[in-house]
Amino acid sequence: MIRKLAISNFYSIKEPLEIDFVIAGNAPKIPGRFAEPIKDSNDYIPKVIAIFGPNASGKTTVLRAVSFLKWFVELSFNLRIGGAPPFSPFLSRQGFSGATKLSVELDGQIYKE
Repeated sequence: MIRKLAISNFYSIKEPLEIDFVIAGNAPKIPGRFAEPIKDSNDYIPKVIAIFGPNASGKTTVLRAVSFLKWFVELSFNLRIGGAPPFSPFLSRQGFSGATKLSVELDGQIYKE
């Protein structure tokens, strides 16, 4: 499960953006609404997440970041050495010369006891 996603200098996102998917502790515990809680933790993560906001606010870019991370984990080993990864930095002089950063914080059980 994705706990946090951080993005900077990626398509239309210039400044660092961090999205925390952990649900607040005071949210109602409706059966079937959340993924299984992490062992020895009170944190819950929803099974379904919606992204909403005004036009041109970065919703699609967040989805592109998740899609890129999926590509990176599954297929990046096919990229030739020195080849450019399939994304664009923020469209500015600083964006093209700066580093693009994507990070994800995952949580979950590797196996069931």
